[in-house]
Amino acid sequence: MKRKGHSVPDSWLTRAPRLSQIAAWINQRTTLIAEIRQGYCNTDRIIPNTRIRIPGKGRRGNELLVFLNAEHRNECWSIPRSAAPILRHNAAETYRCNAEVVRWLDDYLQNHPEAKKGTP
Repeated sequence: MKRKGHSVPDSWLTRAPRLSQIAAWINQRTTLIAEIRQGYCNTDRIIPNTRIRIPGKGRRGNELLVFLNAEHRNECWSIPRSAAPILRHNAAETYRCNAEVVRWLDDYLQNHPEAKKGTP
């Protein structure tokens, strides 16, 4: 499938913005709902072939959650967890970068043009 252009701003393809800016753009220009939460990642090291672990300090950062719509978001946090976010990006995890979110968003909007606001 040949693509005509990008669904995200061209400047994001060279340097990805902060997760909060991406979330604001998603909420303003698409039918998706983006939410920022505090993220945490465990950095404990496990010694192979033993039960010993070396406790790490841990990492904190932002976590971006993208939902299809408000109903999908509400179902996700109810007791039967049937619906989950379509994207979960925890920036606290090692080697995660915001460019992953930009690439995912560009691909998603190319494959689902109905998610753009203003399209029939």
